[in-house]
Amino acid sequence: MTNLNRAEDFNGRPIDAPTSFFPGVAVNPTPDDIGVEIEHFHRKVEAGAKFAITQIVFDLEPLDRFAERLGGEWPIPVIVEVFPLTSHRLALRLHNEVPGIVVPEPLQHALQDAGSDAARLGFDHARRLVEEASRFAGVCLVAPFRRPLRVLELLA
Repeated sequence: MTNLNRAEDFNGRPIDAPTSFFPGVAVNPTPDDIGVEIEHFHRKVEAGAKFAITQIVFDLEPLDRFAERLGGEWPIPVIVEVFPLTSHRLALRLHNEVPGIVVPEPLQHALQDAGSDAARLGFDHARRLVEEASRFAGVCLVAPFRRPLRVLELLA
């Protein structure tokens, strides 16, 4: 993309006009092998990534540990992806079936104990996470299934 932004194709030949791509990359702060993920992230940054967006997270601590492994700070801006859990069942499904998503056990237990109040608890947790994530470049809010406008509550 860097070449295209300089009005060159991938072989360095001129093209009609430069592009204005602003490439971003995904980062998984809770991988099975953090060393491999760090290596991949470094390569993405070296290739020209201008920002990163995380997998959905329910805790910022893994992002802090990832940054420590990067030398103490992120080399590019990071956007934190936040999703309000609406049930214990959904938390279990995401945790067990979606690679890279970790729902901390205390949150799983709290959702289970909340019963029919789990959605409120999930939104409260997401709202706190949005506030805590203000130290990052931004937040990407992922809307709950079949209720996309509900995510706007996290901005109030």
